[in-house]
Amino acid sequence: MKSKFNLKVLNRLILLNVLPKQTNFLALKLIKDLEDKISFNENEQKELELKILENGLPAWNGEKDKGKEFEIGEKTQDIIIDALKKLDKDNKLTKDHFSTYEMFVKE
Repeated sequence: MKSKFNLKVLNRLILLNVLPKQTNFLALKLIKDLEDKISFNENEQKELELKILENGLPAWNGEKDKGKEFEIGEKTQDIIIDALKKLDKDNKLTKDHFSTYEMFVKE
């Protein structure tokens, strides 16, 4: 079953960075579909004033970040949850992960 999530820029960036790079073919297909869906198109980049700073970190206009609704399927949610839980288990979560973790991991 698909669920709707209102993802802000930081949530989208976190997801794009925590998704596994290596797994089985079926999971990779779901990951690729999600990455294509939540990546930022040219219009969004312009609207959000999204850019990469000299230090390599992303920056955007937070006042323009109202979030965007995405439907995410159950198996894809499981992949996200597993990736976030692995970060938690390995003590690699940061404060940037907090809202994304709370959004997906229901404990």
